[in-house]
Amino acid sequence: MRRRSKKRGTARGSSAIGAALRRAGFTPSRYHADPVLGENRPFADEENGVHYFDNLAVLRSARIPALLFEAGVIVHREEELRMRDPAVRARIASGVVEAVASCVERSSWKSAR
Repeated sequence: MRRRSKKRGTARGSSAIGAALRRAGFTPSRYHADPVLGENRPFADEENGVHYFDNLAVLRSARIPALLFEAGVIVHREEELRMRDPAVRARIASGVVEAVASCVERSSWKSAR
């Protein structure tokens, strides 16, 4: 996210999604912060589960504010099973929609273009 910081709204949008999911009863995963090879990502916003992922291929060439959202870490069996529940997926989708709508209304992403 640090390299994308010149695109206003990315950090705000990421944190807004994390906060909306926390309000919906979800707890951010610390998986990407684990001190293991390929992970150990620093937090941009620890409370809301937002990590820095410098040079992430899917975001690197974005010309507008962009973020990668992960709804679960399927390597954890309990999360895999939970993600199969349509009600859980609906709560996640509602949280994401709430956060994105809020950001758009505040023009944080519109003004970044």
